[in-house]
Amino acid sequence: MPATLEAPVMAKKKGMGRPPKPEGPGKMVRIDPGYAAKARAVATDRGITIGEYLLRIAADVIDRDYLDLLRGLEKRTKGGAKPTGEPE
Repeated sequence: MPATLEAPVMAKKKGMGRPPKPEGPGKMVRIDPGYAAKARAVATDRGITIGEYLLRIAADVIDRDYLDLLRGLEKRTKGGAKPTGEPE
């Protein structure tokens, strides 16, 4: 009886292709090309993606400003905003 040969299963090398996305699909944002180049150089030197680098820089500022926005909306809602159509 003839023996059959099977091709060896080869594992895919780690580190090939794009890095995994942290959460969801993300969004594209345009920034000045000069700053994008600088940010990419810094991120590459630190061994992280440009997205991770920019997120570390921007996250605290965005969280603070978003909280201010929510507080402002809450004050406007509670502070006597009249329903539409009601006379002043």
